[in-house]
Amino acid sequence: MRYLSLIKRFVLKGILLSFLCFFLTSPLVVSAAEVLQVSSSSMIKIGDNNRVYTVKIACFDVEPEKQEKALEFLKMKLTRRKRINLRPKGFDDGVLLAQVIPMDSNEDISNTLVKEGFGRLTCAPARN
Repeated sequence: MRYLSLIKRFVLKGILLSFLCFFLTSPLVVSAAEVLQVSSSSMIKIGDNNRVYTVKIACFDVEPEKQEKALEFLKMKLTRRKRINLRPKGFDDGVLLAQVIPMDSNEDISNTLVKEGFGRLTCAPARN
């Protein structure tokens, strides 16, 4: 009887420790928001908890001759009210620089823009 109690205690501790390890090692989502407007080929307005921010897509340079097509593409991918995650990288003249990750794709939009041929990445890829 006593052994069963000890086994239950060890199993319970193991389960709790597993959950704790999972939550501590999972990547943290810094912010969740909704797209309100695509302003340009590298700038969007987002809404987050009754606040509005202008966000510049970080780590991406649009080729000048492809700005209009990139804008059309962004408007198609980042429709109004689309839920996104942001990974802030800094500020530039009061504008938030962030990686923009649509929740339905889990891929940084700058990577998608590069794959479509609209520009190039300006930041080094993250190392694992």
